Amino acid sequence: MPDEKDIHYFITRIINPDLNWIIASLRSTRKALYGRDGYTGIKWTDFSIGDTLASRLEQWRDDLWYEYKREFPRNGKVILDEFFKIMVDVEARLPDHPDNRRIIEALWELAEKMGQYLSLSEYIKEKKSEVKAEVAKVRAEDERLRRKLLESGRRRRENKSSQIEPLQASAPSRSTHSWKTLSSPPDEKKFPWKAVSALAIVIILLAVVAVFKGNLLPSNAPVLKANSSSLDSLVKSNPLSCSGASSSLEKALKCYLNDPKIMEGLQPLATQLKKDTLEESAWNVLEWEDKRISYDYSKTLAPSTAIQTPLETIERGKGVCVDYALLTAALLVKMGYSPVYVFDIDFSNDPIGHVVTAIKVNDKYFMLDQHPPVMDLGTYWKDWAYWRNQNSNGLEKNLIISKAAVYEIKKTSQGITVNSVGTLTAEDFKQDDYVFTQADIQHIVSDLKQVLLENYPNLHLNTQIANLDSSRYLPPGYSDGSTWHMEFPHFGEYYNPTFHKEFVDYLYGHIIDSPELKEDLESYQYVWIKGSIVEGNSVKIVINLARR
Repeated sequence: MPDEKDIHYFITRIINPDLNWIIASLRSTRKALYGRDGYTGIKWTDFSIGDTLASRLEQWRDDLWYEYKREFPRNGKVILDEFFKIMVDVEARLPDHPDNRRIIEALWELAEKMGQYLSLSEYIKEKKSEVKAEVAKVRAEDERLRRKLLESGRRRRENKSSQIEPLQASAPSRSTHSWKTLSSPPDEKKFPWKAVSALAIVIILLAVVAVFKGNLLPSNAPVLKANSSSLDSLVKSNPLSCSGASSSLEKALKCYLNDPKIMEGLQPLATQLKKDTLEESAWNVLEWEDKRISYDYSKTLAPSTAIQTPLETIERGKGVCVDYALLTAALLVKMGYSPVYVFDIDFSNDPIGHVVTAIKVNDKYFMLDQHPPVMDLGTYWKDWAYWRNQNSNGLEKNLIISKAAVYEIKKTSQGITVNSVGTLTAEDFKQDDYVFTQADIQHIVSDLKQVLLENYPNLHLNTQIANLDSSRYLPPGYSDGSTWHMEFPHFGEYYNPTFHKEFVDYLYGHIIDSPELKEDLESYQYVWIKGSIVEGNSVKIVINLARR
């Protein structure tokens, strides 16, 4: 064994002899993988547990070579820590079977050999108990969520026949108090979800298009419009002028965002969408794209997918993820915001990547991906990993973000510059995740009350009807009342106080999107609003209305 540490020797002589057998053994298993978070668990229907874990081990080994081929790490713990993270999932997820126990034993033997080479044998011993404790936590969480999913499914089957259920509860000598429950149709979503390219779903193409309509904006909301005549002429007179721009993300950013005709063509729309702050402007861009641009599924199935200019995306009214990202970035730059970021994302369980625009507010990244809401990094990672399958009615599999190359787009005196500024790992994403609190829901309810009072001058806050939703009778002196219940799934996961105003506006927009509820708001005298955090970090809003 050489005295000086060498990554080639470490991989070929220490790791590979054992790891190759482990990977081959894992790939021989045929069990489905179920994840551990969200209302539904992760289910990779086209990967077995063994395949997935084997791929993670291969990726870990490959990353060692590319990261340390020039210089061996001074602290070998960085190598072992990533290995132990995979070991936790191996021990927690593999079914109890003699063959699988042999795989786990082989992994620990490999860990000990690596520890000897890295002079970290004592560290390996210390980590054993830590790994075992993490395994126990993962198994317990998996079991809890499995039971939760089963119970949730049972409740949905029991309750699906009654979405709006009037409840009669009258006060003596008073008219009835109607209890109404507001919910969205089962084929719509509280937030619009991203549709990402999937080459193997030709036969369900039309179904996917229908699923991904989204309903963040009310259907009758005014739609912002660009100057169509000027756009048409500029699109048609602007052929690609940069070699390779239609096939390279970095070249497309440099070319399109420095093209005077393209940026001039975006001016009317950028002016219309720009608000007082970056946060408002970014959200406004997503709302416009949600209503005006659709995902181009046919493009994902074509032999080649040329990157469109932002003007082409507007003219066609559709595009794939990279087209959305370029349009979003170009609009923000044209509004005068700098820097703006574009992420080139890789997934650990799918070869097809993803491109998305991001901004920084208070030195934190926020993702702008085709539809509202804006998300912080942690929520964005979970949205792909835990909720994608659920929110596509099972048509799209959950995807695990492994890393993202980050491009910074900055406005300078020489024009728009595009530079690679590093790579974010999955851990970088997961660490930046805002935790929703009771103080947040109180702040939301307080501002929601204010918005309602500003828009409905006939309404007055009245604490006497605060518990109307749980009372059988109206308070003395009131003639009738109405209670509305609304639940917003995972709202607490998506909420971030940086975009507080935009999230309150979203709730208000959803409220007035109901003609019946809007009619009640116009006809009653008194109102009280309550909010609570319920299962799944969802938010429940109760609106009590009454009149004398």
